[in-house]
Amino acid sequence: MKPTAANIKLILNALWTLSAKRLARRLTRPKTRGFKETLGALYQVCVKGAIFFSICLVAAQSLMDIFNDKAVFLPFKTPPALDEMGYNGESLVNHIANHMDSIRRDVERNDKENFINISVFDKREDVEIPGAGVSLKEITGFLRSFFGASTRNISGNVAMRNETLYLTVNITGKPAGSFQGNFDGLDDIIRGAAIHILRNLDPFTLGKYYYLKKDHEAMRELTAYIRQSYADYKELTIAYLIDGLFYYSQGRYEEALYEWESAIINDVENANAFLYRGWALDELGRFEDAVSMYQKTAAIDPDNPGAYNSWAIVLYKMGRSKAAIEKFKTVLKIKKDYAKGYNNWGYLLFEFHRYREGIEMIKKAIRFDPKNPHFYESLAEGYLKLGKNQEAIAQIRQAIRLDPENSGAYHIWAEALARLRRYDEAYEKKKKGMEIEKNNHAKKKM
Repeated sequence: MKPTAANIKLILNALWTLSAKRLARRLTRPKTRGFKETLGALYQVCVKGAIFFSICLVAAQSLMDIFNDKAVFLPFKTPPALDEMGYNGESLVNHIANHMDSIRRDVERNDKENFINISVFDKREDVEIPGAGVSLKEITGFLRSFFGASTRNISGNVAMRNETLYLTVNITGKPAGSFQGNFDGLDDIIRGAAIHILRNLDPFTLGKYYYLKKDHEAMRELTAYIRQSYADYKELTIAYLIDGLFYYSQGRYEEALYEWESAIINDVENANAFLYRGWALDELGRFEDAVSMYQKTAAIDPDNPGAYNSWAIVLYKMGRSKAAIEKFKTVLKIKKDYAKGYNNWGYLLFEFHRYREGIEMIKKAIRFDPKNPHFYESLAEGYLKLGKNQEAIAQIRQAIRLDPENSGAYHIWAEALARLRRYDEAYEKKKKGMEIEKNNHAKKKM
C-alpha cells in the first residue's frame, strides 16, 4: 500500500473499528456479574479506550509528519553582552520567527497558501513504544529519512567585535548567511536573517510578499538566486511563477503568460501556475480561456478558494452574475474567513441594487482582513450608492491611510465631495488621483 495520508487514515480507522468491535464483545459477553463488578469493568474499559484513543491521535500526528518537509530552529549561540539586553539564544530565534510569520500572514491574507513547516523548537511530546526500546520520535525520524522527507535544522551564532554584532545563520544543505550591525540596528539584522531563511526554505512565499509590496527589484534578485542554486524542478518552477508575477504586476500580461506556461511545462500539477494564467487571460479579455484555467486549478486543488474567487469575477465580467454569486458561495464554503470572497460578493450585490446587503458583506471582509485598503474603497462605494457621502469619505480616508498610492480612492473621494457641493476640494482630490495614475503608469514602463 502506498504510504499516503489517506491510506494512513484508512489504517487507523480500521484499527479503531477492530478495537470498537472487541470492546462491544466484551461489554455484551454474557456473564453473571453484580452491579459493582459491572460498573468496575465498564470503568476499566473506558480508561483503556481513552488511552488507546490518545495513542492513536499521537500516532496519527506522527504518521502525517513523516511525509511533510519541515525545518526546526535550534537555539542560537549569543555573547553575554547580548544576553544582558534580553536577547539570549531562544529569544533571538523567536524574534526571527515572528518576522517570518509577519511576512507569511501578509501573503496568507491575500490567498490560501501552503507553507513549509518551520518550527521554533521541536517541543512535541514523545511516546515510548512499550517493549520496543525506542520512542515514537525515533521511529518517525527513521521513516522520514526512508521516504525522503527532509528535516532541516536552522542554527546560528552571534559574535561581537568592537561593538559590532556578527550573526551567522546556518541551514542544513543550504548556504550560510552572514549579517552585521550594531545594537541599534539589531532589528535590521533580525530582518536579514528572516529573509535569508525564507529565501532558502520558502522562496515562493517571499516572492509573493515582494509582489504584494510591488518590490520589483527584490523579485528579480530572488528569481536570479533561485536559478543559480535550485536543486530540483519544483524550485525552478517557483522561479517561473515569481517571474510571471513580476511581469503581471507591470501589465505585461503576454510575458507573464509565457512564464506561467513554462511553469506548467515544468510541473503539470502546479495549481498556482494554472490560477495565474487565468489572471493574465482575464486581463487580456480571453474570458473563456480564463475559465478553463480556473477549472483546471480547481481540479488539481479543489479546496483552493482563490480559484473559485477568480472564476466568479470572470463570470461577472461575462455578464453571468447569478453564476458568479454561486461561485462566491463556494468560496466561503471552502474557507469561511476568506475576506476577498465577502468583499467581491458584496460588491456584486450592488449590481442588483441590494446595497445594504452588500455593505454588510463588505463589513465582514474588513473584520477578517482590516488591513486591506480595497475593502474600505468598496464600502465607500456602497455608501455613495445610498447617498451617505460623509460615511463614504470616512471609509476612503481609511483606504488611503493604508495605501496612499490608491488613485481610485481619490476619485471616489472627489465624487463624494462633489455631491456635498465642496467643488474646490473635489477638484483637488480628482487632480491628486490623476497624478498618482500618471506616476503608476510611468513606473510600469520602467
